[in-house]
Amino acid sequence: MRPTRPAGLVAALIALTALCACAASGTSTTATSSATQTSSASQAASASSSSSAAASPASPAVDLTLSGPLAVAAKGSAGQCQLGRDGSGTVNNFGFAATGADYPGLGDGLFVSEGNSGYVTVKLLGGSGGINTVPNAVSADHKSVSLDVDLSSGDVPEHIAGTISCP
Repeated sequence: MRPTRPAGLVAALIALTALCACAASGTSTTATSSATQTSSASQAASASSSSSAAASPASPAVDLTLSGPLAVAAKGSAGQCQLGRDGSGTVNNFGFAATGADYPGLGDGLFVSEGNSGYVTVKLLGGSGGINTVPNAVSADHKSVSLDVDLSSGDVPEHIAGTISCP
């Protein structure tokens, strides 16, 4: 026989999970202590997660060239856009991830994420690896980046140039 959990506890856990997810994505939310409001938030979160699970991530438009230890032309629509949104749904943060399965020869992954004030961090795993922070690389609408940068690593830097756009 399966133990039962009080509905208020389950609703509170779901609300806390949503609060943590919003904090991690940079969006704001307000926590409430009312069981009725928490229960409503729980039902809304359940409905939202059901519709989110059905939606697939947007496909990027990738046109990158890596030169150095990894010589890769990553061109196409593979990888995953990871756009952050504020409370009103407006895109406020760029993110992109791709692996060697997306672009053969890429290594263990390429991760591009927008930080503060339009700075973009580019991280390459595999090959000689590398990381760099690039100023003024993100578009005003936070949906694309333009890169032309060496990634710091061992003796031979990896150079990455091109664009990534997300719908």
